[in-house]
Amino acid sequence: MQDELLNALHRAIWALNATPNFDTGIPRTDDPQRTLNSYALIPQLEAAATRAKTALSAPLTENELLIALERAFDLLEGIADKLLYEEGEPVTFLESREIEDIYNDAICELAPFETLIRKARGDA
Repeated sequence: MQDELLNALHRAIWALNATPNFDTGIPRTDDPQRTLNSYALIPQLEAAATRAKTALSAPLTENELLIALERAFDLLEGIADKLLYEEGEPVTFLESREIEDIYNDAICELAPFETLIRKARGDA
């Protein structure tokens, strides 16, 4: 969706460049009594497009990575707890409910982790 909006903004800039100058009807920030002409609006739109592109391609923040690692740790810790008896010996038998719990714990985190991976790769 964000890429579509950025592409639409680029097409609007291209269209404004391709047409004769006209009055947009948008009040100017420095003089609200006057309105912007289309050619004066183009640099503002180009600056907004540059900021949007930068925001879309921003790498993962340290906070996002920390949160993802904490979720992964909690998930693995929970699975490890289910696979060990109280005495620290490995489980030799699991009830179907326990298997379902382990599966559900793991599967619920796949989509958020895939999203983070895609974002880190620049695919998102």
